[in-house]
Amino acid sequence: MTRPPDSLNSGYQRFRSKLLEKDMELFESLSDIQSPETMVITCADSRIDPNLIFNAAPGELFVIRNVANIIPSYEISCASSHCTLAALEYAVKILHVRRILVLGHSNCGGVAAALAIGKGQNIEENIVKWVDNLKPACKTVVDVDASQTKLEKISIQQSLNNLKVYPFVEKAILNSKLSLHGAWFNIEKANLHWIA
Repeated sequence: MTRPPDSLNSGYQRFRSKLLEKDMELFESLSDIQSPETMVITCADSRIDPNLIFNAAPGELFVIRNVANIIPSYEISCASSHCTLAALEYAVKILHVRRILVLGHSNCGGVAAALAIGKGQNIEENIVKWVDNLKPACKTVVDVDASQTKLEKISIQQSLNNLKVYPFVEKAILNSKLSLHGAWFNIEKANLHWIA
């Protein structure tokens, strides 16, 4: 077995040294069950941390991360996005989250890749397959040189629209057990903008 990376290990040591008795009680209470009220679907980007942005404690947020915080259409999700679909189904049907937030951000590499494809640039194969889910949003941006920020925000709305037709999400919304929300985080200014 190899040694743990120094940066990760020293970070863990700092984490452990700051734990108070009340923190340990929280972790003990979470060891058998989780009951988050909010699910956050956000980008895999290392600069975006929902727990930090919302000052959330462990156990408060159920988080899905993928490139460009994309929720594919239900048909595509059933065919090929099993991880995202499984996490959504678990959050809504088992954990009974009360709200889902799609959280996008500035300078998103996935959105930049979708725009680059529109300009005919070569992008890695698996990234192309994934960001192809943004095609409907890209079509609303007539000019491929249009603001990336605009597409980042439109793609959040597209993911929200896609979520609404997942049968278990639609049912939970109709029964007033679930609400959907969208937000965009400006990394440079650390500002959050609510979209829906």
